[in-house]
This record gives sequence, C-alpha cells and structure tokens, in this order.
Amino acid sequence: MSSFLITRFGNVPINGRIKQWAATAPPPDHAEILRRWELCNDARTATAGLAFGLLIALTLRRSSGDIAPHAPSSPAFTSPRFPLASEVISKARSSSTSFVNKRRATDRRCGADH
Repeated sequence: MSSFLITRFGNVPINGRIKQWAATAPPPDHAEILRRWELCNDARTATAGLAFGLLIALTLRRSSGDIAPHAPSSPAFTSPRFPLASEVISKARSSSTSFVNKRRATDRRCGADH
C-alpha cells in the first residue's frame, strides 16, 4: 500500500512535470526535481522489497507450522451467511453435476446425439 501511495503522490506528479520539459526547457531547479523523484523511487523500491520479504517470511513461517491457519470454529467461518469456500465449491459442483445428468437424460429421451 505504501508503494502505491508513494508512486501516486510522489513519482506520478513529478513525471507529469518532467513530461512538460519535452515541450519547454527544463526549469532551473530540474536537478532538485530529479533528486526528489529518485528519493521517491528509492522509498517505493524499499517498501515493495520490505513487503515482499515480509510475505516470504510469513509464508515460510506458516508452512513450518509456527502459525496456525484460521480455525473453522471461528464465528466468521461457521456463520450460515458466510459458508466455507469448500462448502460453496462442493454445492456448486453437485448442482452442476445434477444439471448435466438431467440434461443427458433429457437428450436420451428426445433422441438427441452429442
């Protein structure tokens, strides 16, 4: 998120100013503008690298068993309004299978060839 914010409010406005230089001459303080852009770019790269490193560390930690996955007994996972993804997939597969079976039976009765 921080990388996005740095890009949106740091690099992008400076990029807009730099694009204007193609039509006009660079301003007298262009070196300072480029230095600010490089500073924003370095901060953006550092935050993206930190986020990636954190993601890798958490993934490795979870795969080693140090972090327990969400327990199905938590209220958010057992609520009838929020069924588990596996239950939703299972229901979708069974309804899809029953639809296909009904369609095949209808096709056989009507003599349709597939």
